[in-house]
Amino acid sequence: TFVVLVLAEIFRAAVRVREAELHESLERRRWLMAELQHRTKNNFALVASMIELQKRRQDNPAAAAALEDAANRVFSFSRAYAQLAVDGADRKEGAIDMASYLEDVVDHLVHASFDDNVKVECRIAPIPLPRDQAVAIGLFLNEALTNAAKYAFGDGRDGELTIVLSGSTNDWRLEVRDNGAGTAANSDADGGLGKSLMRTFAHQAGAEQDIAVDEHGCRVTLARLPLTA
Repeated sequence: TFVVLVLAEIFRAAVRVREAELHESLERRRWLMAELQHRTKNNFALVASMIELQKRRQDNPAAAAALEDAANRVFSFSRAYAQLAVDGADRKEGAIDMASYLEDVVDHLVHASFDDNVKVECRIAPIPLPRDQAVAIGLFLNEALTNAAKYAFGDGRDGELTIVLSGSTNDWRLEVRDNGAGTAANSDADGGLGKSLMRTFAHQAGAEQDIAVDEHGCRVTLARLPLTA
């Protein structure tokens, strides 16, 4: 009996030591992850600042516009990363409220890329979507708005831009409409980097995209249809 008690105490002590080691390892991993997130956030901010500085020094309008596109993409990826690097409580839910996320994307792009003569209407339903799908939609929207600023209203004309997200978790539709230059714009719709990225993000979102341009403007849609049996 004494031997059994000794062995039991040794076992309990070993378990306590192992638990302490696991706790220390978990805390260290959490610290490393927090440090990584902090440094990554700072790196995004540094890159954006460097691009903005180079844009201000540019006398070439085309080069300045290209740098502005780059800065917007850095912001878009930064916001996407922020949605991935959430705290443990949010991660348990595994979903993003699309209203707060996309409104943040729209606000930044509108202030950075559109003049006051472009009226912007935003109607985004608070649909909860899986994190990876939501991030792909946000990146897609960033490219759609960048293209609208460049082609629809790039000549300084007045106009209207409407962003709508409707539907449900399993059946949603994003639409970006403008009454800008339309077919009169010098667009790279068939082969530009923006369009290529939009195709990639649409695929990542598991959705179908469509771009319709006529003399009245442009309509970009991204839609995910419910699975049928």
